[in-house]
Amino acid sequence: MKMPVLVFTASGNDLGVFTGKFISGDFSLLENENKWNCDVEIIDSSGLLFFVSRLLPSKRVLWFDSLVHLRKHVYAHAVLKSSPSQITLDELKERIKKCIKRNKSFWSSINDGRGLNKMVDSCKDYKELILLFK
Repeated sequence: MKMPVLVFTASGNDLGVFTGKFISGDFSLLENENKWNCDVEIIDSSGLLFFVSRLLPSKRVLWFDSLVHLRKHVYAHAVLKSSPSQITLDELKERIKKCIKRNKSFWSSINDGRGLNKMVDSCKDYKELILLFK
């Protein structure tokens, strides 16, 4: 996966962004099933769509992140359902607009005055679009 990546939950109502060099997280959150690590779809900055059945914690500890957050942080290992497929930039924009429409009050904080839909439409590549939501 080419970072940064955009993560959609199974319901399609929520989206999140990982901007680091790899996917990682709090061990206790990755250990237990929740909406952010089970049946998620990850779209990387090259437009590949990964269907992930589970994000599992690895045994490799990120010591610096663990010290900063005062919790055990580890790399995450993605268990894929199938091989990745390509999604077009226009398809991704439409999917993001649907998510924004469902959670308009949550995403209003990133609005720069042009309107969220215009902001999404103005993005020229996957990376720019993903980083809009970090």
